[in-house]
Amino acid sequence: MPSTCPCPPPGFRFQPSDAEIIGFYLINKILGRPNPFDVISTVDVYSNSPDQLPLGNAGHFEENEWYFYTTRPNNSHFLTKDGYFVTSMDEQIFHNNQLVGFKQILRFYLGRPPTGMKTNWVVHEFRVNPNIFPAGKLDNVLQVKLSSFVMCKILHTQELFIKLSEKRVRDERDSLMIDTDEMQSKRLDLQIR
Repeated sequence: MPSTCPCPPPGFRFQPSDAEIIGFYLINKILGRPNPFDVISTVDVYSNSPDQLPLGNAGHFEENEWYFYTTRPNNSHFLTKDGYFVTSMDEQIFHNNQLVGFKQILRFYLGRPPTGMKTNWVVHEFRVNPNIFPAGKLDNVLQVKLSSFVMCKILHTQELFIKLSEKRVRDERDSLMIDTDEMQSKRLDLQIR
């Protein structure tokens, strides 16, 4: 008897492009269309610091990467109990030369602005471009969903920062070694003359 489990098949890895996030996952979720392998839960991302989200060990996501659907706050301030999100400019997402959505990157800081401490948590927020739908086809409920329902990709970038820091230390050490070698050769030059 075939299994009716809506789980992803073994070996499945969730690695959609930005356009696929908008065009397949987010639009279908907003329109209420079923997705047989929807591995993304709906969580209030903006009321919590990222480390308080139900991250779990989802074997279908990349390491240090999680996805959630959420509702965007009405205001532009993203304050949590213990921190805040700093937003970047919107990036446009195209599919077949059509603007289908936007991506905004948010960095999480502990504390209160402007003295907060930068963390290794980053959120990529994906929003649908409401102009892809014909104007007369949208009812009020759908318009509200399009303006407030988003998909977030949560990233914990500690390993990246550690690797970059280690590289910087190696580069600085190498440049110091070169400078020391150059200084010794100049001393030898001076002694020979």
